[in-house]
Amino acid sequence: MKNQAEKVKTPSVLFNGYVFSATGYGTAARAYVHAFHRANIGLSVIDRAHEQCRNIPDPLVDSLLNRPLDVDFCVCHTEPLDFASMRPAFSHLIALTTWESDTLPADFANVLNEVREIWTPSSYNAEAFRKQLKAPVFHLPHPVHVPPPTIPESQEIENFFNLKKDDFVFLNVATWQERKNIPATIEAFFRAFPREPNIKLFIKTSFYFTDAQKANAQVVKALKRAGVSLTPREIDARLKIFQVPWTEELMATLMRRADCYVALHRSEGWCYPLFDAACAGIPVITTAYSGPMDYLDPKFHHLVNYKLVHATRGDDPESFRFSPEMLWADPDILHAAAQMRVICNNKQKARKLAETGAALLREKYSFESVGNMARKRLQQLAQKD
Repeated sequence: MKNQAEKVKTPSVLFNGYVFSATGYGTAARAYVHAFHRANIGLSVIDRAHEQCRNIPDPLVDSLLNRPLDVDFCVCHTEPLDFASMRPAFSHLIALTTWESDTLPADFANVLNEVREIWTPSSYNAEAFRKQLKAPVFHLPHPVHVPPPTIPESQEIENFFNLKKDDFVFLNVATWQERKNIPATIEAFFRAFPREPNIKLFIKTSFYFTDAQKANAQVVKALKRAGVSLTPREIDARLKIFQVPWTEELMATLMRRADCYVALHRSEGWCYPLFDAACAGIPVITTAYSGPMDYLDPKFHHLVNYKLVHATRGDDPESFRFSPEMLWADPDILHAAAQMRVICNNKQKARKLAETGAALLREKYSFESVGNMARKRLQQLAQKD
């Protein structure tokens, strides 16, 4: 005999998101579409970018794009303030969103209080939203997405990254902004390895929220704090900052080549590059705070101590909504440096632990698991109508 949940009709969904974008929002949007489809949720997809940044091929998303469908709910995956323009259009609007501190800006909260329900990927966000919002909040984690194909191992790839086979590579992928705290990662790296030429730090970034001059000034200050006594040429050989666009294949190849992923962030709603690394079995070092704590485990991952401090806006206050009444983390640089040394000195053990943790993550956050969570919640909402 079928249980009651199986007898309930599964509502259909209009999914509205940046489905072809090469960003964390794009990765999450495509993963959700696959998860919903795997759970037999009827889908039509709208690309919020209107194909202006159609960088990522995805045959399933393509097949569902603008599909004629009589839908029951609109699930829109975007930043909180974007929902203001959607309220008149969708009476059954589910806001799938996130935020990167313990408190929402007041205008964000006002908008989100008007939607049918908020879905958010981390328990960190769910707890914060429930304290501040009157609209219902549902915790729906991000799924593990299918990684793109990588470029085959070859001397050409080693040459592209200017690497030798025995070089140890730390990797960070993030936009250059105050919250991502990239200078702290640079400082911790050079404190841990002041002169070792075969240990390198690669940073894949963009200067969307700042400019190269300001970023370079922050690098200089980080090197000074770390007490670096290397020549500019020696620094350039060990610290690689890439800020030009790459293909998904090249990004996946760099991720696979990395020996350790490190992110000394101040706060995250989820952080897909960190999640990808953990799911791929790459050892990770990161601040033990906020959204990533849902999927990271000290048994398998290397977590960095921190203290809570008031949030700041950095060099570009117009680009951010963080303010001093909000809190986020200030990671312990010396502890992070110690964790880097531990992984570098115990490479095989760290990789084995990370791979064990990755297998658990791929099961817990699979398309099937997350899709079924979404389907059951949609059925519950439909029964209330």
